[in-house]
Amino acid sequence: MRNNGLPKEFYNRPDLTRQETEFLVNLAKEMCMEVIFYAQENGGTVKWRLMETKQGVQIFQGEEFGGNDDLTYVCGVNTIKANLAEVADIFNIVSEEKLAEYSRVFEPDLIDMLSIYDLATPTPDNPMHYIGVRWAAVESTSPLVRNRDFCYLECQDEFVDTRTGRQGWVRCMHSINIPSCVSLEKTLGYVRGSYYRSGFVFVETDKPGYLDVTHILQVNFKGRVPPWIKRQTLRHRVQSISRIDKFFQMKKLSAGRILGDIDLPSKKHVTHCHWCSRKFDMIFTRKFRCRKCGEVVCKHCSTHWDLFLPYSGEKRVRICTMCSNSCRNDPDPNEDRLERQSNDQYAPEPHYSMSSQSKRNASYNRSSAPSSFSGIAEDYPRSRPTSMSSMPVVTTGGSYQTSQNPPVYKPPVDYYEAASKQYQSSQVSHQHPLSKYKIPPEAPTFNVMKAYEQSPFGDNRGNPMHDDLESMYETNPFERLPQNNQNMQQPYQHRSVSTASNMEFEMPELQNRMRARRQDDNQSKHSFDIKEVNAFYGDAIACIKQFANNTCNDMVEYSVNYDMAPLYSRFLEPESHRRMELHKLRSIANPKLICIIGHTVIRATLDEISIHLRSADNTYVGPDLIDIKLLHTVELPTKDKPWQSTRVHWLGLRGPDGDNLEYCVVEAQSSFTSPVQGLVRVFQSINLPYQPRAKFTHGDFFQIGHVFTEISPKGNELDCFSIFVISCITTPPTHHFGFARQIVTSIMNLQAALQTHRLTLAAMTLVNLQQQPSYNTNWMESKKLIRKCGVCQRQFSCFQRKLHCDFDGRVVCSSCVTTFQVYPSKNYPLRLQICIDCIQSAILGNILVGQNPSLSENSLRHQALSSSKLKTDQKWRESQFQMPHLPLPSDFFSCPPLDAIERQSLVAEARDACRDTIRNAKALAGTSSVYQTFTDPKTQRQLTIRMGTDLVNGNFVCMSAHTQVNCSLDAIAAMYSHNATSFGPDPVLGTDVLDKVLLYELVQANEVARAPLHAVYMQWMALRTPPVIADRDFCFLECHDEFLEGKAKQRGFVRSLHSIDASCCPPLDSKFGLTRAKFLRSGQVFIESIEDPSVLDSYHVLVLELCGNVPKDIQVSVMLAILLQAANLDAHFRAQELSSVQLVSEELIRGQPKASYCRRCNAPFRKNIFQSIKQYRCRMCGHAICRACHHVWQLGDRDVRICISCADVAKKSSSIKQHCTMFEEYVRTERLALEV
Repeated sequence: MRNNGLPKEFYNRPDLTRQETEFLVNLAKEMCMEVIFYAQENGGTVKWRLMETKQGVQIFQGEEFGGNDDLTYVCGVNTIKANLAEVADIFNIVSEEKLAEYSRVFEPDLIDMLSIYDLATPTPDNPMHYIGVRWAAVESTSPLVRNRDFCYLECQDEFVDTRTGRQGWVRCMHSINIPSCVSLEKTLGYVRGSYYRSGFVFVETDKPGYLDVTHILQVNFKGRVPPWIKRQTLRHRVQSISRIDKFFQMKKLSAGRILGDIDLPSKKHVTHCHWCSRKFDMIFTRKFRCRKCGEVVCKHCSTHWDLFLPYSGEKRVRICTMCSNSCRNDPDPNEDRLERQSNDQYAPEPHYSMSSQSKRNASYNRSSAPSSFSGIAEDYPRSRPTSMSSMPVVTTGGSYQTSQNPPVYKPPVDYYEAASKQYQSSQVSHQHPLSKYKIPPEAPTFNVMKAYEQSPFGDNRGNPMHDDLESMYETNPFERLPQNNQNMQQPYQHRSVSTASNMEFEMPELQNRMRARRQDDNQSKHSFDIKEVNAFYGDAIACIKQFANNTCNDMVEYSVNYDMAPLYSRFLEPESHRRMELHKLRSIANPKLICIIGHTVIRATLDEISIHLRSADNTYVGPDLIDIKLLHTVELPTKDKPWQSTRVHWLGLRGPDGDNLEYCVVEAQSSFTSPVQGLVRVFQSINLPYQPRAKFTHGDFFQIGHVFTEISPKGNELDCFSIFVISCITTPPTHHFGFARQIVTSIMNLQAALQTHRLTLAAMTLVNLQQQPSYNTNWMESKKLIRKCGVCQRQFSCFQRKLHCDFDGRVVCSSCVTTFQVYPSKNYPLRLQICIDCIQSAILGNILVGQNPSLSENSLRHQALSSSKLKTDQKWRESQFQMPHLPLPSDFFSCPPLDAIERQSLVAEARDACRDTIRNAKALAGTSSVYQTFTDPKTQRQLTIRMGTDLVNGNFVCMSAHTQVNCSLDAIAAMYSHNATSFGPDPVLGTDVLDKVLLYELVQANEVARAPLHAVYMQWMALRTPPVIADRDFCFLECHDEFLEGKAKQRGFVRSLHSIDASCCPPLDSKFGLTRAKFLRSGQVFIESIEDPSVLDSYHVLVLELCGNVPKDIQVSVMLAILLQAANLDAHFRAQELSSVQLVSEELIRGQPKASYCRRCNAPFRKNIFQSIKQYRCRMCGHAICRACHHVWQLGDRDVRICISCADVAKKSSSIKQHCTMFEEYVRTERLALEV
């Protein structure tokens, strides 16, 4: 970054004497007090006038009676949410990154800034204290005005208001002229401007955590600058304090955890905004997910934030308003929660409470002293004084007395105190300079300091030097020291001033450093200067090689034994739709190690993989990689061992808990044969000396490896194993496995990287061929002769463009071509149009037939992948994870006969589960709150979902869904009995049931005379789950029974599901990838309604244990998806009733004339000449209906359109018979009308 500005050694910095240093320190103290004095409501002689309010900042324009006309006075006032330590940290410019951070907030037009002298630096005792001399160059806002630079004395320190007890912090800037900082007007064209008593003052408010900030600028631009440009420039500068709040808010958001794509919940079933309940639609109100809380919100309740994330640099993410407000406010834990929520939604309005002020005054026994923060004007809550009559009492330093001039008005000394130790004159730059604001005894005499008592902006009564403004502050201040008078000017006569003529380097052309910095912010933010390890000799090299060899052998052993590990999860790559199986294995040799092994198949050769992985950028250690630096090369590839290499790296990684971890790792790459040829690459942490980095924590253990083996007999297909090892004593937290999943699945990007590399090589070859003199430009197909696309065979039309594929020359449509950009040279991009077939052939690694420029004209044409090869590749994609498929064969489970005791025990357990299911249904219906409601669009039945806990085991979540069904108990029992004994479409779970097998029929229906509906079965069932987790299977007891409910003796029916462990039904995770889960006291409870026995109250109870490492939110979503299927039950029986109704024939419907209005809602089908609504005919009543007034019902194997009115008739069978009679009369009437 220093290349765009002045180098650090540009200015000659001669050492300052002790008296010079003390003089600058005392001058900085005086100017600090002046800035604090002028930052108050009634401070100074400047009359302030409120000009405007922008972005919450009140901007004042100042005028001073009898002041200098060349000065421009501007002030900005605002209230921010921060503390003094956070504010002081922004101005602590100690590095290029801190300078960039400061410029983005306060000075976006900053060109360069250099520190010439650091007189007092922050210490652990005084961390917010600094005094120094700095030079800064600022870009002009108008092309008519030249850029300005400033040489100023800067002071930063704390202070305390002794009357109110409020702490504050001040940053003062005051221009000086020293020999070591010469003007650059002749060399670079910068006009030297001046700051006078300018800076920032931050004071605590009545509300904890809030600061009143005042930004004062009193500037002399020098030269010829129009007044309106002066005011515009300074107004824009003071408006920068409005960005402080958002900067801290952005900093807090960046420091917190940001949800990844895997952590975000699905927004498919969300219909309303989580915060404002606004309904989503496809056009105007889109769905967005907050990256902090994961809730689905609308655009009005969220906004984009450009955050600087530690692992990916600057990234734009969307965060909801509630999360951003809560992060901004950072409420006090003792504050009431409702108050915090109200404060989060509304920005705090700065005010000053008179009651709290009087309390403070009473506590400090200063009630008679005027307050500098009271007496606020009614029109402008933070107005400036209009005269000198109300000047407050404030201390500005020692009481200077002279015999020639009358004393200047000085307030009492006890108004402001320092927040730290008293300044000692003998320890400059080590003690606090703003303790008592008194000149040390060893300071220069008062006669010499008389010129610095008065200011061109303060009370100038009796000041004879007021007219000499330039000589007062713009001359060399050291010339006014006693030793620099007539008798002591020799030490400065021989000192050479730094100019451009005597510099050894060429004068650079300065640019805006902040603008040049932003394009490299992402790279420079996480750049590290790692010292190379040089002490690798003899035994150390041999030990590292042996260590790398042993680690590679461990990785190969893990890949060989991955079949023994149970299936943990599956991963689907969203772009290429390639899948990876994840297995979890605990090491036999070391039980403290848990291995997550991912397996997939890629199209590549081992040579390609070796060359590609040799680059330091292709680490594939996950998206949380911060940086990697090479420390030492131990072993390089040779001719005999082209795949062998060993290197030592520094690795920075974002840990699973959000902290930055650093490791010293050995990267080893080697080949092996067992029995097929393979390649292994591993990163293993090692304990070697290296220079630790700031803000990084040393990691304990890190091991990741990739193993590639050839699939015989094909040499271009490789088995890819990605292995990550977790070191732990107990079971790691769930988010640690999510972190491991991201690292393991990062290898899925390898296929896309190889594909891009092959396309780039092919494009470069094509460019080289085109540059040959013998290249024939007419080898492509003629567009005039082609009528169909060469890929999709779509017919070309006037709306479909014809394009050429630059690889094979075929004519294709725009849907089958992709623009690919390559760079034959660094600054010359080339865009090529490539068809989908050629892109697909890049996966096979064989795009070009010949790459020799001397080949014949026919061989210059590229060969595309044929359709047969494309189908073969698709079959390969589908069969790369071939496993035994469902449904299972009929004799898959071995079920030996049960004896009487076993059968009786199972029946008793099933009956107990029935009783517990009924108890859970009653408990949730009576006490639990409503979790969600759902209305079925066909039947208009409302489904109420409640959430609670299981009565037997309170650790399990229990959910229930209540609705009503129009059917009898006998029909319900018959349906479930039929489903238990035969596998078919489940009317409740639908297509989510993958397979079901009846193991034992313990009690048949009608076997017990007094309970004909009682039946008990043992079943196995496989259930489809969301793609983020593996599918589940269950071995459970299904019990049917009837009961009487309440005093009214209402009939009821219960179907209970309760999982058991049976030796005849072992887990199928190793063969089918199914994880064994459990139903606990779950099922359906049906009770006849008192008003109408044909209407049943249906309660669907679910207690589910998915087993495995499944987060709670995913488990709840799976349970919710199962319970939502309960709405299909009423639609199932409604469809059975509708199937018995005679439908209107299609011939009769076609003969009906077009209707003008919908029969149900009376909506006109033709609104105007340009707009019309499509009309349909109900197959039951034959009337014309619109789209909103009908649904498509599946009656048997037919899809039938039935209006909502006719579908409501199917609730009662008697109404169906009456409807059939009406339908027959309607048909006769219509036929007679047609005959007439």
